[in-house]
This record gives sequence, C-alpha cells and structure tokens, in this order.
Amino acid sequence: METIKISSIESKSTKTGNTKFILNDEDAKKKYFFFMKKADGKDSVAYQQFVGLQLNAGKTIGANVNEEQDTFVNPAGKTINYTKRFITKFEVVGNQNSTLPNNVPVKYENPTQVNFEALEGKIKTAFEKRDKKISELEARVMLLEGNKSDFIPVVEEPLTVGGEVVPF
Repeated sequence: METIKISSIESKSTKTGNTKFILNDEDAKKKYFFFMKKADGKDSVAYQQFVGLQLNAGKTIGANVNEEQDTFVNPAGKTINYTKRFITKFEVVGNQNSTLPNNVPVKYENPTQVNFEALEGKIKTAFEKRDKKISELEARVMLLEGNKSDFIPVVEEPLTVGGEVVPF
C-alpha cells in the first residue's frame, strides 16, 4: 500500500469512452491513475471508493497500486521511460472517520482508537428508547381496543400517522 497526498486530480476520456482519473502527489512527485469503468462496463472499485470518500486535493489516502514500467516516444523522437501506477483500491489510513464502499475493511493504525465504552452507552440508550416506544405503543393499542378503558398512558411524544396526530 502506498500513501498518496493528493495535490490535484485530472480526468481524461480514453479512446474507448472510459474516463481515466489521474491523482498527482506533489510530495512524492508521482502520478497515479484509475478508471471509472471496468471492462464489463460497471464502475470500478477504485471509482466507487473515490466517489464515496469524496476525495479531493489536499486529502491523504492509502491505495493499493500496481506498478509497471513503460516507455513512449516524445515529439522530439526521444524514448522516455516511466512507471505506470494503477490504483486497484483505496484504503483509509490513520484517524480518518470515513467508510469505504463495497465492504472494504478500514485499516486502523491503532485498533485501540475505538471507544467501546461510548459505543456501549449509545447502544444502551438506543435500546432504552426503543423499549419505551414499544411500551407506549402497546398502551395505545390496549386503549384503542378498549381492553383497559380506565388506563390512560402518559406519552411524551404524540403518535402521528400521515402527518396527523392520533387522538386518544
């Protein structure tokens, strides 16, 4: 995996109608690329992640890169050697709070950065709210069915259906 600090992004149309995205890393003086579509016409994994992570200039991202040596002849007739750097997928590194599409695992530098106590508290609160709402709904059903005509539940939030408050 290589870490890329994106300094600029270019896009070019290919002869086949695909779009090639080029990420420039000014610090490393390297260029990386990926295509919008795969050969089967579907969006590439790298493109889906690029869009999902809203990557732009100034962001730093990890990438799985395939390197290949290649050459071309410039207009002056000189053969130029260069390295193609094809991005197969992106990986979030460090403390970035983004998720990757396609169930690509997030790579943490330090697995202890997840605060399990805070998560446990949020889950407990969510379950308590759910249980309270279920109790309120059960009380309303009993009242509306006439099973307990003398029971009037205390409800903090009124029940709405189609934007209208359901009366007791």
